[in-house]
Amino acid sequence: MSPRSKSIILAVALGTSACEGAPEEVEIQDVPTVNPLLIDSATSTWANGKMPVCWANPGFGNFASLSLATRNAALSSWPEVAKIDFTGWGNCGSNVNGIYQVKYDMNANSNAGGFGSFGGTRTMNLGNDAQSSATVQGVTAHEFGHGIGLNHR
Repeated sequence: MSPRSKSIILAVALGTSACEGAPEEVEIQDVPTVNPLLIDSATSTWANGKMPVCWANPGFGNFASLSLATRNAALSSWPEVAKIDFTGWGNCGSNVNGIYQVKYDMNANSNAGGFGSFGGTRTMNLGNDAQSSATVQGVTAHEFGHGIGLNHR
């Protein structure tokens, strides 16, 4: 936080004008930053930082635009901060063991299908809260966060 921002916040808290600045005798301390990522110790992380992804229902109505928005949202949200690569992105085949399936289901709410790496199959449902390219950004980032192993606080 910049010194100017600290002065403005302090001035508002003290009921003074931000233009007058903070009184000299008041010491401003930084608030400690808390790591916002919460990974349960029981959660398995993805081997080598790679999370394979496939599309479970590519014949869905507006799949072309939603899948592009979903992929872009996933690739612009977690790879850098969580050091993970989402790989694959093709249509799911018959053997999806260990591959995170992404499915559009407008009759349900979105859910990640679980947290972290897994053995077997897991499907992320992008539901009625992710119906457009505009809303899919936030929903995708949220659900892929669960997929890489993050939980709610």
